[in-house]
Amino acid sequence: MGAGGMERVMSQLASYFVQFSNYQVYLIILTKQQKFYSIPDNVTIIEPEFNYRGNARLIFTFRIMYFLRRKVKSLKPDYVLSFGGKYNSFVILSLFKVRTRIFISDRSQPGISYGLFLDYINPLVYKFSHGIVAQTIQAKCALYKVTRHRNIKVIGNPISVEVNKSSVERENIILNVGRFISSKHQELLVDFFDEIDNKDWKLYFIGDGPKFDAVKERAQGARSSDRIFFIGKISNVAEYYQKAKIFAFTSVSEGFPNVLGEAMGAGLACISFDCLAGPADLIDNNTNGFLVPINAHTEYISKLQLLMEDESLIKKFSYNGKKKIEHYDLDKIGQSFLDFFNSDENIN
Repeated sequence: MGAGGMERVMSQLASYFVQFSNYQVYLIILTKQQKFYSIPDNVTIIEPEFNYRGNARLIFTFRIMYFLRRKVKSLKPDYVLSFGGKYNSFVILSLFKVRTRIFISDRSQPGISYGLFLDYINPLVYKFSHGIVAQTIQAKCALYKVTRHRNIKVIGNPISVEVNKSSVERENIILNVGRFISSKHQELLVDFFDEIDNKDWKLYFIGDGPKFDAVKERAQGARSSDRIFFIGKISNVAEYYQKAKIFAFTSVSEGFPNVLGEAMGAGLACISFDCLAGPADLIDNNTNGFLVPINAHTEYISKLQLLMEDESLIKKFSYNGKKKIEHYDLDKIGQSFLDFFNSDENIN
């Protein structure tokens, strides 16, 4: 239960289930570690009394399998929900022939590799789950292709943005939020912004990562360097969502783009590459944002420049984007999970 996106969704769903359903909720954690997200007191947290030991990995794996199987058999739950492509098969195999419905949530972008072993095992073992939750339409198609499972449901992440209710005047700021890694391609946004060279606008980057220094160095060599700012990793991202006008997303690979959804929910006009996968589930092109084909750099620059010069278009995308993100309210997402659990679909 560290500070990852998967852990955040798990904590949100646990909170929703225990508050708005008649179920007792148990959160079983496979390793002892500090909890980053708050969990309601009426959610029972179960974790092993032993810690992971890298020099005894095989022994630890069997101990955790026994621990998980023993706990689930004693609890006799109506449903088990497992999160993550690294753990779903482990959970299914650990609970082999235990009488409970097992649902798994695959959190990654289609086609991601977890290594030769899991790449081979997951499609085979996933078939024994009662149902699979995919985050995007493309992910559902990819999962069906390799598993032929008939009970796959698309349920996105809950999206919420803590925005100050007081009126804040938005500024001519283009915002980008995310880890500085190769697939995010923030360096492209530096180049696009520099080519447009509109001195009325500023570009802000929030986040850190292995590519941070390289992108910052690239920005320092741009003619618009005095209007490009690197904020780093911060906790008050909502403050920047509230004062920026445009959110520019240059990622080419996603599971579910939480920051894009958060930006739309906060009222920013969004532009994104139509990457695999996620943006197309959130952005209806030309209605609540711009979707640009990957590698169509000239088109991206043209659409970004159009946004920067058309205040009415910004307001249109802002309004329609916020309406779209209402579908990802925690109440709606939580209820979608509950409805899926209680559906009468059969496993293969």
